[in-house]
Amino acid sequence: MFGTGSGIASLYSNDLVKWTTGTTPFVPGTYPAWVKSYVPDFGGHYWAPECFYMNEKYYLYYSCSSWGSRNSCIGLITTKSLDPASADYEWTDAGMVIYSTESDNYNCIDPAVFRDDEGRIWLSFGSHWDGIKMVELDSVWGDMLNETIYSVASKGDYKAEASYVINHGAYYYLFVNHGQCCDGVNSTYYITMGRSASPTGPFLDKTGKDLYNGGGTTVLSTSGSFIGPGCIGYYKENGTEWITCHYYDGDKGGQATLCIARVNWDENGWPVITRNMIDSGVYSIVNDDSNLVWDISGIGEDRDPIIQKQYTKSLTQQWKFYALGNGIYEVIVNESSLLAKITDCMGNAGAKLSIGEAQSLDCEKWRIDRTNDIRYVFTSLYGGKVIEVPESSSDEGIQLEMNNYNSTSNQKWMIWDTSHAVYAPGLEIHAENIRIFPNPSPDGNFFVEINQASGICEVMIYSLDGKKIIQNQLPVRQIINVKNTLIPGIYVVKVKINSYFLTSKLSVY
Repeated sequence: MFGTGSGIASLYSNDLVKWTTGTTPFVPGTYPAWVKSYVPDFGGHYWAPECFYMNEKYYLYYSCSSWGSRNSCIGLITTKSLDPASADYEWTDAGMVIYSTESDNYNCIDPAVFRDDEGRIWLSFGSHWDGIKMVELDSVWGDMLNETIYSVASKGDYKAEASYVINHGAYYYLFVNHGQCCDGVNSTYYITMGRSASPTGPFLDKTGKDLYNGGGTTVLSTSGSFIGPGCIGYYKENGTEWITCHYYDGDKGGQATLCIARVNWDENGWPVITRNMIDSGVYSIVNDDSNLVWDISGIGEDRDPIIQKQYTKSLTQQWKFYALGNGIYEVIVNESSLLAKITDCMGNAGAKLSIGEAQSLDCEKWRIDRTNDIRYVFTSLYGGKVIEVPESSSDEGIQLEMNNYNSTSNQKWMIWDTSHAVYAPGLEIHAENIRIFPNPSPDGNFFVEINQASGICEVMIYSLDGKKIIQNQLPVRQIINVKNTLIPGIYVVKVKINSYFLTSKLSVY
């Protein structure tokens, strides 16, 4: 990930949760000599870079400007590798792509690159003045293909910048920032969008209004401590689509912070963005290392320890996730008022996890992040430590603890939704008599555990649009191994035994 900064800032991650500072493509404070010809006031602080992969190398576009000026340019450097340890890691200056002067009605900053359905490459850019522009790029060299500049979004009520385009389905979705950036808790940034069947527009919002005529449906804006979101990015892996942006964290004095959110698409083809990685509901929580689940040691009273145990379908192994917004949750023992919290609200590494009555304290609120391999990390709002199985123990009865995040499996959790089945009307199997696991499933291979004496079991798998993909008929026994190969995504599994059935969602990664 690349960002604004001296030399162009960079971060890298192996799991989309823990981010480490990377190298800068330019030596901080330096820049190509040609930049001064277009931006006399430039001092080496690059804005809003964009990295795009094509032709077996990485094209990194960047902005050179100064505050409030239209003397700006977008430059380009390339490399075959992003790994500084690789022999192919070497940034090569490809020169100026486009520039603007004080006589232009647009500003050449905030580059964003996308590929259309025909393989053509496009650059959206711009800020303030007349708004967002679009140009076509040469698909080999990465510079402008011709001199044609398309106007795609106006400045609206206040500024327009940080555009981004996602090519999805039948449309191109243009995201645009409005408001004031970069002022901490006083930032007023918000993100609007529209879509078009063509890369050059017109881009229309949900009401049909053209973004160039002041249209734009708001998709992200300030909400509580989530202040001034801006600069949309898009990433897809393991069947999950992610939106990234930056925001200013009101709980940390307006500190600039990375947001990673889920993006889904509604029935009308519009994106739905949420920072809540799990829908509110009842789940079992399984450690990725030990394969044991959250349980309670005791009779369900205040301060009882939260431990790991084998899954037995006990009510104490079922946890209600209650979304507070912005990716924050309370995690409550099902059919109880007691929730997961840090014992005595201790913020140190090694602090124990227990249950207790809700007191609206940060030590009982959890930010839940989703890793790239569909695992989950629980971070306390108090102290910033994560829940782990201490010393990666595989023993039952071990009390869960808090520690600094280090990306190990004992700090990552799977979420089973099989205790909270999705029912259809008719004769249903009781949820306690059947379990589908693992869920999420690798490659679509999973087990069906049945507490039913006899009969024929049918297992049917449907895509979310209702198409039947697979149907197996098997004799009932305690555990059935259903072997399938499915691409990553969400499916519906229907298990039918005699005249009874249960329907449950299955996530495949």
